[in-house]
Amino acid sequence: MSRAHTPPSTLTTDDRRAMAEVRRDIWIDGFFGMAVGSVSCFALHAALRMAGRYRPLPFVLNKNTALASFLGGGAIGSFVLSTTKGKNIVHMLHPIFERGKKDVGENGDPGNPSSQKSLEFAKSHERAIQTRRTARQVPEDPEEERMDRERNRLFRRSTLQNALNKEGGLSDSHGGHWPKDDKTP
Repeated sequence: MSRAHTPPSTLTTDDRRAMAEVRRDIWIDGFFGMAVGSVSCFALHAALRMAGRYRPLPFVLNKNTALASFLGGGAIGSFVLSTTKGKNIVHMLHPIFERGKKDVGENGDPGNPSSQKSLEFAKSHERAIQTRRTARQVPEDPEEERMDRERNRLFRRSTLQNALNKEGGLSDSHGGHWPKDDKTP
């Protein structure tokens, strides 16, 4: 059974009622949008078809395009109205979100392993950035910098040539070595 139908015991009756109202309002507006979108796109199709009698249109309108406009309009209308309703009514759920959130302090919440891992990752990332900043020695002389770039370019070119000539390719699959098939010429 879905977890939506069995909310946690920490929710009060008012919280459950608020969640049900939000869900119901989103569904109602979704169905309303589907009806309005389907009817309006079908009416637009009929109007274009009537206009096509007096002036030729650059496209063909038939029963297939009528069905496509009816279904497409319903899908778009349902999506737009349900999304709009959800964004407009989410304020009713903010008290529930506030009650359910866990505060993470300056040192991280030791009871929440994901926040601890995030904090450790952020610290190690910052240490790596600092190490790269201190280890990087940028030459002051523009000529020396140009020579460094030229040396790096030649090194990359030679390793690429080596991989193509001796190792059989750039692919990491099969370690760059492909099995020989006796049946292929």
